Amino acid sequence: MTTDSSSFWIYAVGIVIGLGIRWVAGSFDRDRIREYVESAGGKVLEITWNPFGPGWFGSRERIYDVRYQTRHGQIHTGTCKTSAYSGVYWTGNEPPPGSTEGDDTGTELHSR
Repeated sequence: MTTDSSSFWIYAVGIVIGLGIRWVAGSFDRDRIREYVESAGGKVLEITWNPFGPGWFGSRERIYDVRYQTRHGQIHTGTCKTSAYSGVYWTGNEPPPGSTEGDDTGTELHSR
């Protein structure tokens, strides 16, 4: 094998490993977000990765747009950041608009 083909394979394997790590991290992120929304009585309808969402520049957390139904049946879309070490927190609209509407405890979907 020549040096050029060795370099190609090293880069190719590196890219595949990087994509695999991103895919696994995204799976854990979605589970974390789903658990967070469901702990407030809501139901996740859609989670979409938004790599250039609010606060992306210089951030180590991954950003997601989340469409969910509150326990009161209202549909909302919010943007959150998450990583394995930071938990889930909402950006730009903390907590998502109307998420505490009709809530007796005042704890539904607040940032943590």
